[in-house]
Amino acid sequence: MSSNIISRPIPFENYSVVFFGAQKKKGAAGITVVIARKSLLVPLANSKIMRKLGLPVGPIALSWGIINKNKSLYNTLPIHNIFIASEVLKNSLNTFPNKVAGQTAVSQKKAELIYGALDKESDRFHVCLKSFI
Repeated sequence: MSSNIISRPIPFENYSVVFFGAQKKKGAAGITVVIARKSLLVPLANSKIMRKLGLPVGPIALSWGIINKNKSLYNTLPIHNIFIASEVLKNSLNTFPNKVAGQTAVSQKKAELIYGALDKESDRFHVCLKSFI
């Protein structure tokens, strides 16, 4: 959901897991946010038993129970990137009193400007794109 996160209301109750990269809207490259249902935060089966049964053992980075238990501190975090994302998020929350609704209006305005310019100059862009093909 990198492209639409925090740009419009998202019915998170309809999803078990949501991934998004903050670099698209809310920070520097290097941050991925995972929102997972609590029911998925269960500990994994013992890896020794899994191997003995011939079952695959997934990477710890995808063991959301372990990540949650360690408060997301299981791996080394990109601290500077997290700081930037938190500052951008704080600014967004202070700027948009209606939270997502205010940001939806800004996203809509940006889309109208971009698509309006593309429509206005469609012949020029078509020629430019042809030169790359």
